[in-house]
Amino acid sequence: MGDYEDTFHPDGTDGDDVEEMPSQGGWFGGSDDDEDDKRRKKEQGGWCFLTTAACEKNGLPDDCYELQTLRDFRDNFLCNSAEGTELVEEYYRIAPSLVPLVKEGPLATWAWERIKMTVSQIEEGKTAAAIETYREMVRVLQKSEESTQV
Repeated sequence: MGDYEDTFHPDGTDGDDVEEMPSQGGWFGGSDDDEDDKRRKKEQGGWCFLTTAACEKNGLPDDCYELQTLRDFRDNFLCNSAEGTELVEEYYRIAPSLVPLVKEGPLATWAWERIKMTVSQIEEGKTAAAIETYREMVRVLQKSEESTQV
């Protein structure tokens, strides 16, 4: 798994400097399959669980730039490969339980900064860095959640 010739560039460039997507675990939102999935996706903020929660906390609408950028990245880059689809599915399993940590608590501001960094990396065509930044945010949130459950 791993070589990606198709890259995502919100500015429409060819992005010769784009890095390869990592092949291990990752977390972004979902894809449109059937009508039920589309309805659930709309009800749940497009399945961008953590970014939706962070945007709500920061008073941003569901169609804000950050959400649109990450949803486009998910739908037009990640979901165009089996590997990317696996990353998305893993996110579906992990992210819902982490939403409270992004809405409130000591990591909320830090998570928002990581989301903004991910968006900037996507804008720059640094897909691997964007995925890794978001993955690291999720890992930290998971550890925090696990430590509160002990």
